Amino acid sequence: PEISFWKIPTENPLTVTPVSGVPVKVELKAPENVPVPNDLAPLFYPRNFGCTMWPNRHVGEKIQSQWPKPLGNGQFEINLTQGTTAPLQMLVHHPRYLRAFEHTIETTAALAQGSVKVALPAPGGAILKLEVPEKFAETAKEKTFGFGISTLVTLGGESEIYMSAAESTTRTGSADLQMEISHLPPGEYWMSVSEDQGTTGPASHKSAAFNEGAGVEVKAGETTTAVVQYKEFDRSKLKGKFTAHVTVKRRDGSPAAGQDFEMRNIDRDFGWNIVTTGTLSDAGTTTIEGLAGGSKEAPLFRMYEGGDWGAKIGNIRMDTAETSRSFNFTLAAKPGEPAPDVAFTDVYSSKTVNLSDFSGKVVVLDFWATWCGPCQAPMEKNQKLLTKNAAAWADKVVIIGASVDDSTEAVRKHVKEKGWDKVRHLWCGGTFRDNVPSQTYGVDGVPTIFLIDQAGKLVEQTGDLESQVNSLL
Repeated sequence: PEISFWKIPTENPLTVTPVSGVPVKVELKAPENVPVPNDLAPLFYPRNFGCTMWPNRHVGEKIQSQWPKPLGNGQFEINLTQGTTAPLQMLVHHPRYLRAFEHTIETTAALAQGSVKVALPAPGGAILKLEVPEKFAETAKEKTFGFGISTLVTLGGESEIYMSAAESTTRTGSADLQMEISHLPPGEYWMSVSEDQGTTGPASHKSAAFNEGAGVEVKAGETTTAVVQYKEFDRSKLKGKFTAHVTVKRRDGSPAAGQDFEMRNIDRDFGWNIVTTGTLSDAGTTTIEGLAGGSKEAPLFRMYEGGDWGAKIGNIRMDTAETSRSFNFTLAAKPGEPAPDVAFTDVYSSKTVNLSDFSGKVVVLDFWATWCGPCQAPMEKNQKLLTKNAAAWADKVVIIGASVDDSTEAVRKHVKEKGWDKVRHLWCGGTFRDNVPSQTYGVDGVPTIFLIDQAGKLVEQTGDLESQVNSLL
């Protein structure tokens, strides 16, 4: 096998002692009359590497923890450390045999028996068709559409997340505007088709891209078909007679003169739609005309700092009868600037807790939610970091889990089940995005993490969180 060298982010000397493994035979039991191909090579890796190890990320062969020795007839030999109890994840991914099949090997039983038998399921298939109505045929003709299929895989040992099982791209001009995938393990999948946004014209007049999907259940020996209808975003629903007068200030109260901005609308079916872009005047102002409004159902517009993934400035919704309204916003703080003091609610005591209460300490402010899949692994890491550094970080470091859930009850229940008792759990109040802490820090998605030093200033995150916290100490 290939030998790789890895830079370990630590300031202390690192000693690596190789340990002799105990050989364990893994036998793949194939369905009847479907022998295991000779070129099939399963991946083995620690269970909490599930996301990183996914083969479509092209890193599986480089960092897997086991290089199986082929024994022939679907049998392989791996080596396990004597006494280990950590589950080992096995992935079989062979496009012409069986895709994206995961199996957890319980290492205690494997060591005791010296062998493991894994029954491979009989595969099925799935088809996703995109139908284009006649009225859209001409405009959709030159657009590119990407098809994908995803399945739930293990992430972080306990949580699951959808990961791609296969992808293909086609055009409306091709013979069949569809994707057909075979050799799928039985189970539930999400199939989707989306328009390539690179074909949608100038950024200042960009139409939201078509994005639609359907859930399918794949059964052994059968092919399941799903059909989605192509449709186009109706930009007229964003236009009207309403005008927004926007004034933006910096954290010190001065006008945000010359600040580039981008205003977007997000549609449930079409995603981001850039409505307009521009630059604030010397007084930090701009006027945006021709917006839809007049009711509580008026579209929500979000204003962002210009550039890639700029911080959110604020929300604009013309939801009253006034045809002209004023909006006042303050830019989110940048690294090197004082972290804005905001109030939270303690999820256990319901008492108010201010960010300034932690003055003099290094603060990791982690905006997250119990329902957010990608938030779970970072929060688990927070718990482990606090446990590992309990002595060195005592009274010097606090990690705040700033929940954007709808209630404190959901947070209390979730963190109790997970055992995340080292993190200081606070609630932002309100709902996701509609709460003061998130709006103050320009949070538009979770997880989002901020690092604050002992002087109360935001610190730019440059790499490994643990190393950076230690450097501040």
